[in-house]
Amino acid sequence: ELVAFLRRKIDDGLNDQDNEISHTRKDNLNAYLGAPYGNERDGYSKVITREVMETVEWAKPLIMRPFASGDRVVAFVPVGPDDEAQADQETDIVRHVLFEENNGFLTLLNWITDALIYPTAYAKIWCDHRVENRHEEYKGLTEMELTQLLMTEDELELLSSNQYPGQMEMVYDIELRRISRDYQIHFEPCQPDQIIVDNDLNELSLEGADFVCHRVQRTHSWLVENGYDGDELKMCGGEDESAEWGDERTSRLFYTDERPDNADSDDESMKLYWVNECYVSIDMDGDGVAERRRVVMIGEKIFENEESDYLPIIAMSAIPMAHKHTGMSLVDTVKDMQLVQTTLTRNLLDNIYRLNIRRKYVGR
Repeated sequence: ELVAFLRRKIDDGLNDQDNEISHTRKDNLNAYLGAPYGNERDGYSKVITREVMETVEWAKPLIMRPFASGDRVVAFVPVGPDDEAQADQETDIVRHVLFEENNGFLTLLNWITDALIYPTAYAKIWCDHRVENRHEEYKGLTEMELTQLLMTEDELELLSSNQYPGQMEMVYDIELRRISRDYQIHFEPCQPDQIIVDNDLNELSLEGADFVCHRVQRTHSWLVENGYDGDELKMCGGEDESAEWGDERTSRLFYTDERPDNADSDDESMKLYWVNECYVSIDMDGDGVAERRRVVMIGEKIFENEESDYLPIIAMSAIPMAHKHTGMSLVDTVKDMQLVQTTLTRNLLDNIYRLNIRRKYVGR
């Protein structure tokens, strides 16, 4: 029942590749890239003016200047005199996480670029708990060096060991597997077609949404490293017909060398799966009150289902619209101008070509 409920929400939600918003995003990106309009004729001018790109690129420096020029991209304001030291420390920590651990300048630039081109831009902020396995070998360790090696919070699995007399004391050769568990805060912009939003949401903020889904492809290796069972993944399948490559995805890959459907691989560990990370309000305990839950669905199988009060996805729009989730982009305001300028420029060039390069016609 939960799988059917989530599938219905995903199929009915906003931002899917086949709906009107998807076509708007595709048209906006093509206008920004200067893609052909499709009405070009052989022997006539095919020039395309670039008002859309110029407008977006001139706006980005003005928006990015406050984030890039100062040491503090955000400041925590203390409530009282006793909070000043804590507020300064929180400000420094946020700046370090944003700019040092996440390449904050490029991340913000990409997110702002999405907001200028697409009606709504999305970013995700989450804490990634990773488990890393490393194979290590050491030779000629003294007893003190061996003791220092074993004094760690990581989990160590001894694979082989050998000891023999050294010049002054016994030395050791060991082979081990180190299992380390760490976490990192990630901040990255999301492709708009990866975020499925409840279709009755009437505000830009996602905090009031009853359903938000982050749909993304992950490899078998990535999923196993993040704690998912490999045998269960093989049973759920890797294809998702509702999320296959469409016109919007392929329009972003405008070079012929980029093939979005080139996913065949002989390596089972690199098999791709569509992962639906859903944040949904649903009554699971039957008390008549819906709870906010985080549900991870791969294929037709639920892998995670837990209560969660944190929504890691943020929405932003260049021109927010009242009582609507989907806003307007800067491209929406100038792409008609680019079409008019392109048409006039082509007509002007065609007339000049006829005057300068005359053709002879012989009538029968």
